[in-house]
Amino acid sequence: MRRAALAFVALALAACSDDGGDSATGPRLQATGFVGEGGAVSGSLTYDTRYATPCTPGLDTSGQYRCFPAASAALGEVFADAACTVPAVKKVEGPLFVRLVESGCEASVSERFRAGRDVPTVFALEDGVCRAGPVFAGAYAEAERVPDAEFIALERVMLWYADDLGAAVFRAADGFEMFGGFFDAATNARCFLKTTVDGERCLPDEAAPVFRDSDCSEASTQVAVSRCADRLRHVTVRGVCSVEPYRVSSRAPTGGFAGMPPLSCRSLEDDAVVYNATPASATELPEVTRSRSGANRLQAFRIDGAPTEAVAVASGAFFDAERGVECEPRYVGSGYLCLPTSGLVRTYYTDAACEAPVELAVSRRLDRVKVLIGDGRVYEPGEVFSGTVFERGTRGCVEVPACLVAREVGAEIERGAFVALEEGPLP
Repeated sequence: MRRAALAFVALALAACSDDGGDSATGPRLQATGFVGEGGAVSGSLTYDTRYATPCTPGLDTSGQYRCFPAASAALGEVFADAACTVPAVKKVEGPLFVRLVESGCEASVSERFRAGRDVPTVFALEDGVCRAGPVFAGAYAEAERVPDAEFIALERVMLWYADDLGAAVFRAADGFEMFGGFFDAATNARCFLKTTVDGERCLPDEAAPVFRDSDCSEASTQVAVSRCADRLRHVTVRGVCSVEPYRVSSRAPTGGFAGMPPLSCRSLEDDAVVYNATPASATELPEVTRSRSGANRLQAFRIDGAPTEAVAVASGAFFDAERGVECEPRYVGSGYLCLPTSGLVRTYYTDAACEAPVELAVSRRLDRVKVLIGDGRVYEPGEVFSGTVFERGTRGCVEVPACLVAREVGAEIERGAFVALEEGPLP
């Protein structure tokens, strides 16, 4: 047993500042998610009322975690001065712009800017020379750096509440908490809640199977992950026809190809990390148990044993008691519905030239699919399509592998057959 009791390990300490106070209408940070009938709630988003937009944890230039609102665009490569030293932004793109300072595995360091005074002319670097370019008056403004203190400081804390599982939580000075993801206690690596044949498990980052040839036809016993995924015991390997856990062992020389044959195949990225790997069982992965209660049609799942409310409601799933199935928020047409496992209707083709289109839903396990979504509507799954199916990929018009099942679109299902959800503050 790694831990017999709840342990709190602070990974970053919040700086003392006055930026985390309440707004005129209540706390500045608010938990948001999905609310259904009977008050069932689920979700793990955070809303910054000052900027009227969701915000997520990130690092400022001093290394302090803060809840940064969503940026409207990246800071561009145009400038407000003839020396090309003062950045300029398009006024039409929104109130906040982001400039990445340093990319990190846990979090990236960034700066935020807003539109300042109008500039009549903008400049750009061409072959190392700062040159003026034509621009409509008022369309650009000088980029004004937003002080980091305008964004709420956060403390990142790891909560280990099971022998092999933990969760990251970000805390503001006023006690507000936001969920920051699950972690495998053995490696301190991020994992993701998924349903497997062995129950609810916390699956690790996905890895790409490595192939020895440029057609991705000669398989190897290696997998490739990003440079940030270097603390793994397991990986989830996603192929065209399967998603399976693998146990990683020793590092292997970088090289080879990866992709989803026959749809795609490419050389490995220079910063990819390659491991030798063998198939594993999902029972080797951390288990996450959930429960639900109540007599209403819509019942929210809660994470059992969760150390805080922010973690308890983080599964993002509900149970539709009338239909007897788990359901998740899906935006369909004019709003959110709680839908059971769904397939996406797309355009495929019945000929090798991809000139004869047909609307189908294709999946590895269409026996799990309860509804289909297409064109802002919900449909019954139709008959299994008996012909050969093709689709357009990076390698042209290719045949869909036989391991995938194509299903026709059945009759439309009225929206009222499902529970409607509202996105907003959690009670």
